[in-house]
Amino acid sequence: MPYEIDLTDEVADDYQQMPAWAQRSFEMALDDAADDPHLLPTFLPSLPSSRVLEFAGGRGSCMVEIAEEDKRLIVRYLNPPR
Repeated sequence: MPYEIDLTDEVADDYQQMPAWAQRSFEMALDDAADDPHLLPTFLPSLPSSRVLEFAGGRGSCMVEIAEEDKRLIVRYLNPPR
């Protein structure tokens, strides 16, 4: 069962400002990650539930937190493609 995706307010605002092609790439990357987020690289070794997700051909990235207790991926930070 895929994880539910949850965007923080700040990430949702950044998402709305991205061009349509970057939004689609971000959505597809999140959908793929929701199937098994543990395959994503760790953001920091000291934070094992935080992972890095790249999109837009590596030009954009975000930090996601895996919330196991309620099967959610919380997108905490978004670095939009430039």
